[in-house]
Amino acid sequence: MGGGTVLVADKSGAANSLLLKLGSAVRIENNSTISDRTYNWKSKSEPTAIVLPGAKSQFHFLQNVSGIALNMPSPLLVTGPQGIDLAITSEFSVASPPTGGTIGTRGPYVVMAAQKFGAGTLIVVGDSQFLLNSEWTIANNKLLIGSLFSKTNVYVDASHWGVTSIAQTKIALGQFYSFVSASPMRYIATLFVVGLALAFVPSSTEGRLTPFNREEGREGS
Repeated sequence: MGGGTVLVADKSGAANSLLLKLGSAVRIENNSTISDRTYNWKSKSEPTAIVLPGAKSQFHFLQNVSGIALNMPSPLLVTGPQGIDLAITSEFSVASPPTGGTIGTRGPYVVMAAQKFGAGTLIVVGDSQFLLNSEWTIANNKLLIGSLFSKTNVYVDASHWGVTSIAQTKIALGQFYSFVSASPMRYIATLFVVGLALAFVPSSTEGRLTPFNREEGREGS
């Protein structure tokens, strides 16, 4: 309300409870996944959304942003005059159930929307993967992310994220690295690695004959 920005990037629909409690006019329709055979950046499951010209004049972070590369996004349902469409997929896009099956109606579909709350702004995107390292250099993603996050403090709410086995492994490795990096453990670990390496170095057998070889040599002579 005081002028901040909340960015909700989600295609699973988990954020709908938050949007509901905020009184937002935007919902994530997680029962559909958008694909586009014509306007995409890599494959039909990775459509490129088109930023609406009118949205650029209303929101500074969309200036010079024409396309946003997404990955299997969910369409947004925008109701009432409070919700503002920002970006849509092409008219050739279609929406299907996430598990596959019957193809739904053709687009365009809204995949990015906004709503004003006092002096602040709520932004909703039906996909979170446009923020990933593998996608932020595609289309105008880098420009959009830079405009959203530059010259401001960024806070990430990760309190509701589930911990996967990969995340647990990364945490354990990080803790182990911090432990080993501390002195004197750093020196002990170095000595251990050197000793382990030396243990696997084969000893030289040049110029030596086993008893069997010596005996075999006499028989051969």
